[in-house]
Amino acid sequence: MSTSGTGRTAKPCPVEAARWLPGNGDGAELEARYDTGKHTVTICRDSAGSYHYDGQLKGRPTTSDNHISLPAEQTATGFVAVNGDYRYEISGQDLTVKHKGKIQARMRLEPLPS
Repeated sequence: MSTSGTGRTAKPCPVEAARWLPGNGDGAELEARYDTGKHTVTICRDSAGSYHYDGQLKGRPTTSDNHISLPAEQTATGFVAVNGDYRYEISGQDLTVKHKGKIQARMRLEPLPS
């Protein structure tokens, strides 16, 4: 484990999320991990300092059919990732999914141990 710029001990990005990152996530660090009940949402930071949003359906194999990995940006209240007309916003303990600006889903995020 390395020490991040915040002085905390950084944990590696989980393998199931890291494998979708550039360079198979080599050197990527876990920023946050959540459970929505149906999904596991992971935010990792790659070795270049870029954030990535990883969403996976729980109880399914991690394939491109039930998984999404997107570049993300840190915001004042969390993170945001965009996939075409879809926007995934993490703010506090909520995940809001919007399509063309209209809310499609809002889910409570339960932090998972890192």
